[in-house]
Amino acid sequence: MGSIPIFDVQATADGEATDLAVREGDGPDRCYRIAGGEQADYARFFAELAADFGTRAPVSSEAPRAAPTGVPWKALISENLSELTRAGYGDPAVLKVDDGWILTATSNDALDAFPILHSRDLENWDHDGFVFPEGKAPAWARHGKRTGDFWAPEIAKIGDEYWLVYTARDQSGALAIGLARAASPFGPWSDNGSPMVTGGKMLTPGGPASGGVIDSHIFVDDDGAPSFSGRTTRTVFGRDPSPGCCASIPISSRHCSKAIATAGPPPLPLRSSRGPIPADRWSASSGCSR
Repeated sequence: MGSIPIFDVQATADGEATDLAVREGDGPDRCYRIAGGEQADYARFFAELAADFGTRAPVSSEAPRAAPTGVPWKALISENLSELTRAGYGDPAVLKVDDGWILTATSNDALDAFPILHSRDLENWDHDGFVFPEGKAPAWARHGKRTGDFWAPEIAKIGDEYWLVYTARDQSGALAIGLARAASPFGPWSDNGSPMVTGGKMLTPGGPASGGVIDSHIFVDDDGAPSFSGRTTRTVFGRDPSPGCCASIPISSRHCSKAIATAGPPPLPLRSSRGPIPADRWSASSGCSR
């Protein structure tokens, strides 16, 4: 078995871009530039690393090829319906309401979080505001360009209210799950005032926290009782989101409410065949000679 290569890396910010010098062992420095913060910029960078060092090429650097299925497919929404929507409509959640359907979606670091769309026929969609318009984001959550993240909302009707669970970064930078309520799916929405669930936080010396909890979902049973599930990077979990049960709590692979346990299998750790690059394999280096 060959030895594990050791890389030296130096990164320098240049406005929206990042310049990097990467050296393997005693070899020459190789220079790279990540033009911005979009996925395509990073995919290009990792593809260049793969070509130079033989590392694994990112799958996302190549256009996906879907096998024909014979089933007709049509995009519901192919362009932003508001100039304030900056991230398209990833992670969409759709809810049937009396006069059609409501859709909300991930908004990343946009100042206006979680666009609200309405359709009467699933063909034509209209923009109808945001869950958290600019200036209305919950105080516990980071918000703003390159600091906030508002991901994966899920919406459900609970009794006479509408509930929305979502992922956002708390003030430490770790991902947490929040809950907002409204009398109408069009708002105004009121957040609980603190995260409903926290956990899985990872601390980086000299930097912000990372890790956390993501991908929340509300399940409404036949009797109207709501249950809640989500996950960390390694664990699926569940709990009862009823009023009075929404304090911020740590979670683990063993944390599960009776409601979720009776609705499906108990939480199981998620496993990955790949681990992160050990911290001692990366270090700062001198400047780039190319």
